[in-house]
Amino acid sequence: MRPDHRAESSNRWSEETGQVIGDLSGNGSSVAVSATGSIAAVSYSLVNSGGPAANSLAGITQSSTNDNGNTVTNTGGTIMAGALSGVDSSASIGATGAASSVSIASVNYSVPSLNSINGTVSQTTANNLGANVTNTGKITLSGPISGNGASASVSATGALSSVAFRSVK
Repeated sequence: MRPDHRAESSNRWSEETGQVIGDLSGNGSSVAVSATGSIAAVSYSLVNSGGPAANSLAGITQSSTNDNGNTVTNTGGTIMAGALSGVDSSASIGATGAASSVSIASVNYSVPSLNSINGTVSQTTANNLGANVTNTGKITLSGPISGNGASASVSATGALSSVAFRSVK
């Protein structure tokens, strides 16, 4: 599985070794490996730009269910890189049974507003009995993690409902 990656052009993902060649750097740069049983997601991100306009998204209704026996396993997740740097840069490996999420983010500009959503957010999320979630992912960095909001994470989650507003300068 090829991860989502938005790193500077001097960096590249190697399918053979499962790693970022060089440092992962630059505002908003990221690499992610994930396995998910069921997901409903809305994401609105701005990097080095103006914030979301008031009332720019209508009310949101989401439903996500990972059914009985639908096991989610992330065993191939390995991220190896040099340094992880830049505002809001990230490396993550995740396994999730079921997720409903709404995310509004602004990097290096204005604070996202609760008024960005015109209406309510309604979420129903379930990871049913017997739908096991396992993650054996590994992140190895040979350099430091630096920059406002920079992060590295490995996670396993059964069911998750979230609404997030994030601003990083």
